[in-house]
Amino acid sequence: MVGFRPHLSTQDVMLRLKHQIIDGEKSSHLDTRVIPGLDLTKAFDTIRHDAVLENLEKLGVGRHTFNYIQDFLSDRTAQISIGGVTSDDIILGGRGTPQGSVLSPYSFNVAMTELPAKLSKIEGLHHSIYADNITLWMTGGCDGFIQDTLQEAIRTIEEYVTPRGLTCSPQKSELLLLKPVRSRQLPSDIALYSQGLRIPSVKSIRILGLRVQADGNNYETIESLKASTYQITWLISRISGRHFGMREGNLVGLVRAFVVSRLAYVLPFLRLGVAEKAKLDCLIRKAYKRALGIPDSTSNEKLAALGLHNTVEEIVEAQRTSQLERLTKSATGRHILENLGIRYERQTGEKIDVPRRVREKLTIPNLPRHMHPVHHVERRTARAKALRRLLEKEEGVYYTDAARYDRDAMAASVVDKQGKIVASCSVRTTEPEVAEEVAIALALKLQDAKIIVSDSQMAIRQYAKGRISPVTLRVLGDPEMTAKVKLIWTPAHSSLPGNEDAHDAARGLTRRAGATSDPSIESSTGGDRLVTFRDILDHYAGERMRYPPAHPSLDKRQAVAWRRLQTGTYPSTAQLSRWYPDHYKGDCQLCGARATLRHIIWECSRLDRKAQPLLKKITNQESWEALLLCTDLKVQQQVVRLAEDAAGVQGILAVA
Repeated sequence: MVGFRPHLSTQDVMLRLKHQIIDGEKSSHLDTRVIPGLDLTKAFDTIRHDAVLENLEKLGVGRHTFNYIQDFLSDRTAQISIGGVTSDDIILGGRGTPQGSVLSPYSFNVAMTELPAKLSKIEGLHHSIYADNITLWMTGGCDGFIQDTLQEAIRTIEEYVTPRGLTCSPQKSELLLLKPVRSRQLPSDIALYSQGLRIPSVKSIRILGLRVQADGNNYETIESLKASTYQITWLISRISGRHFGMREGNLVGLVRAFVVSRLAYVLPFLRLGVAEKAKLDCLIRKAYKRALGIPDSTSNEKLAALGLHNTVEEIVEAQRTSQLERLTKSATGRHILENLGIRYERQTGEKIDVPRRVREKLTIPNLPRHMHPVHHVERRTARAKALRRLLEKEEGVYYTDAARYDRDAMAASVVDKQGKIVASCSVRTTEPEVAEEVAIALALKLQDAKIIVSDSQMAIRQYAKGRISPVTLRVLGDPEMTAKVKLIWTPAHSSLPGNEDAHDAARGLTRRAGATSDPSIESSTGGDRLVTFRDILDHYAGERMRYPPAHPSLDKRQAVAWRRLQTGTYPSTAQLSRWYPDHYKGDCQLCGARATLRHIIWECSRLDRKAQPLLKKITNQESWEALLLCTDLKVQQQVVRLAEDAAGVQGILAVA
């Protein structure tokens, strides 16, 4: 059961389907793969209260919790108002959970808790329960075995849900058969029944938003994504123009919320071909171009240089990494990964639980976003300054860090506010994350520790999950912690005194041990792995970014003009003559030469350079590009004004 549970998502069902059905990792290419999707009719409206309370009592939740949920479900009434006339109170009885309440999905899950165990006893069956959607699937075997197994599963489900007031709806249930390629044209012998009625076979099935087709293609999903993207680009056109409406930042936010999020939801779980990826990349670029107010014909290379959009492959990678990271936060998630043979959590070695007594005393604030060491230097510096002001007045503050030896080992150090080493050790590991965990463990053993500051996001994430390496647990032990300890992240090498002292101490320990590497090039622990969706996408987009955004003080018209100049799509007479040959000849109004963009702005020999001082700085394409890389407000305004004046001389100001 993955519905409405911490650190679990609908996408976790899709991940299982991708590995076991779509990719067919453990099935023969000669076997039929089958997915029946069962629908429970009005499940939240008909679930019996006594079924919820009976299972709640079996869970042993305690008297107060039991009484609270019992009172929540019991003696509920409703009224109906029509045209100002209100009915008397209507007693709702002993069925149904209130829609929209936080406790409603939890109550439904409680009523269904015993069903997964019953289904798990059926050999060869895979299942998923998300609220009132029950999905079954089988990855192989002869058709007779598949039919008998699935029919037994359906019978088990009906026997379980019927006494609890629920019924399966065969009309709304669906059966998808993914047959071997050679036998797709043959009629199917697999027939499943619910409530005495045959479950209809379909050519595609929608499971929690993921569309799976019987022929193994993805055209239905791609067409759906194309339609939704066109709707969003049309919406952007309606609410924004080149001279009015929403600004670039808000429009890009719309694209990410309504286009990228839809792509990220389903694409990681499909087998995409090269042509399909290219088509989807075109959709992404078109949406961003519309948001920026630049033409659809803009060069892909120029668009990439703006550092705003990501490719399909990058989106898939970011989503998959963030999902695997999320799954490691819960026992159920780790069980899913183990069953699929995904060793994500163990890529830096085995992980085990932090002692419960330690976890209860740890307070770990959420890690800040947008802290890339290259692309977010200003934000990192600002956080370091804020931490410096905060920690100056605090007592019991310790800083941790780690550094490499010239062999397969690392040194961990802990320093106090005065920069004095209070604890240190050597760790036989090549993983910086493990060494940073050990450094934090050393600090946790200090009796007066109240705040521990580390520059390793991954180490802090592991403590937040409650999963650390065995060597860290050996160092940590099970200490008597009498007070709460806060674990805080600081950006590395951002001039926070305590962090710099811990860094120097760790490096000093490795050099005293006889390290022969040059201290000037010796690194501490390297960068943290990027594991969040936004961080990964920002990293890829930031690596391509060459042109800075428009200054916030520019108005909408100037901001769009700035982007069009950066991408080389600002209108020129030569360009317009290709689109409208009857209205524009393409020749410069001053000298008669071909009026390209670079010609009308700075190449024409008859430009009034005295009236435009900025022209003196533009001697070639490189100097022009240098201006487009500038972040200064005055320079951007001058560049836009120069382009507008040049367009006005050519008689195309209205088009710009």
